[in-house]
Amino acid sequence: MCSLRSARLIIDWHNLGHTILALRLSSSHPLVRIHQLYEEIFSRFAFAHFCVTDLMRQHLIQAYGLRNVIVLMDRPPERYKPLDLDAQKKFLGILPETRGIDRNTTKILVTSTSYTPDEPLHPLLSALLKYAKTSDPSLPKILLLITGKGPMQAEYRQMIAESSLAGTDSNAKCTAKMVWLEPDDYPRLLACADLGISLHTSSSGMDFPMKIVDLFGCGVPVCAIKFDAYLDSKENLIIESRRWSKTV
Repeated sequence: MCSLRSARLIIDWHNLGHTILALRLSSSHPLVRIHQLYEEIFSRFAFAHFCVTDLMRQHLIQAYGLRNVIVLMDRPPERYKPLDLDAQKKFLGILPETRGIDRNTTKILVTSTSYTPDEPLHPLLSALLKYAKTSDPSLPKILLLITGKGPMQAEYRQMIAESSLAGTDSNAKCTAKMVWLEPDDYPRLLACADLGISLHTSSSGMDFPMKIVDLFGCGVPVCAIKFDAYLDSKENLIIESRRWSKTV
């Protein structure tokens, strides 16, 4: 088709298709192996390849035998930017899940998820349940806001509803709420967070969670599950954006 149109095919690799398929089936499933062979063989007909991490670039060159593979790191759109305290207060006063929150006593944690097996919420929810049992009055309350939707959402919703994180007790140390936002409101919420959480473990281990880039664009620190794709030789997080063009 490219030859007929005098065009050149360029593939943008944000992850590997067969590893994503393996989440639904299994790594040993015949369809997963067929998909892997399909990627390996037909990707060689492309003129060039983009990917978001150097680890992915090395894999495509060594395992797939590809050439002309270029790393283009994700960068946050312009709307992902810090908000001053007045703008944060105004937005949090409008959002039902945060209306009336006392920022002096409560810290806001935000995590965005697609509710898939490669982004498990269990560790975070378990940690909050342990934190909720602390009796130290100097430790702040925590409000966890979970954005997104996906196949495992109902399971996590029930898990939260049946725990002390449900928010039925106004004196609870920790509360978790699921939030669905309009596109323009999502970056505003990120900018209001005291801490961003990335639970993305990656089906391939070679992509880069865009949510981390978005949070950094909003000037918010991030606690993320560690994997090699976004660490340099000294285990510093590598990110490039319009405001950051060096290791952070």
